[in-house]
Amino acid sequence: MVKVIRNKLGRKLFQRTSQKQVQYNRESKLWIPHRKRVYLYWFKFLQIAEQDPNMKVDWKQYKGWGGSNYILGVKFDEFWKDNWKKLFGLKTLKDKQKFPISTLRPKIESIRTSLLVHQKLHLPSYLRIAKEIQESELNTRRGVQDFKDATDDVIMQYAVYNSKNHKINKKEKGEGRKTKLSAPLIKERFGNVSKDKSALDRHKNVRIYRETLKESKKIIIGAVNHYRKTAESILKGICEGKYPETPDMRKNETFIRGKGKKKSTAKKSISQRVDKEIQDMIETFEDAEDSAIKMRTQSARDDLKKMEKYKTAYLTKEELEEKRNENEWLRISGRVID
Repeated sequence: MVKVIRNKLGRKLFQRTSQKQVQYNRESKLWIPHRKRVYLYWFKFLQIAEQDPNMKVDWKQYKGWGGSNYILGVKFDEFWKDNWKKLFGLKTLKDKQKFPISTLRPKIESIRTSLLVHQKLHLPSYLRIAKEIQESELNTRRGVQDFKDATDDVIMQYAVYNSKNHKINKKEKGEGRKTKLSAPLIKERFGNVSKDKSALDRHKNVRIYRETLKESKKIIIGAVNHYRKTAESILKGICEGKYPETPDMRKNETFIRGKGKKKSTAKKSISQRVDKEIQDMIETFEDAEDSAIKMRTQSARDDLKKMEKYKTAYLTKEELEEKRNENEWLRISGRVID
């Protein structure tokens, strides 16, 4: 029995099919080396490359495809119906291909997402690109894993990444230098953090929520940027008759799907980072309290010495002599060290 697949919205998706079902044509008794969708995206990328004034397609590499005017003026289904047999048809899968692709296992979903990202680069931010693609994909498909956190909350707070020049406007983003809270400011915001932890607990929840949004933003922007570069690489290769990847595309890979950029060291979780931040606040407050107690104690000692000195200055000769004798006796008896 064929297994029915549904997306998160409960809508029925494609059914699992065998290789013979999708790559073999009974009428013509011909095979195609890969799924039809692989060639669909090749066709669409070829149209984009031909329309881009900054790119030049080498049509010598596409003999039999019909040329520029034909490709730009025809839909894929019509192109496929008229040309698939002579361009991609094989009697057996071991036969030599006229137009082979550059990898044995093309990543169809990655190619599709790269195409969708390239088509939406006119949008004002990478986060909006991810959100629109995710909403569209969830209607009929499973959605894009890297864009699962592209929510309105993330976009409202961080949607300032310009997709036209691929630079972050730091001024608009509002990211300033991180400063450590002083003890008076900690007390003003949270009270006595050594005794009452409720304010810190509320602060922790807010910080975790914000850090989660920030982490999601980094992953989404990194993913969109990755797919943008992939699309550019595919377009560059298509101009030379190579598809779907140029040889150096994976060599410079710096992105892990669903996790953002590659990093050499292990990263602490959001909860661990927030706990460390709160612990630093408590230690700062307690150190300030200890310092204040020491200052008050030293001040009291200084005041006491001043009072003793003031009193001594106004003693009579007899009282002063009597006090000296008393101190001398205390020193001799060992009760006063100084």
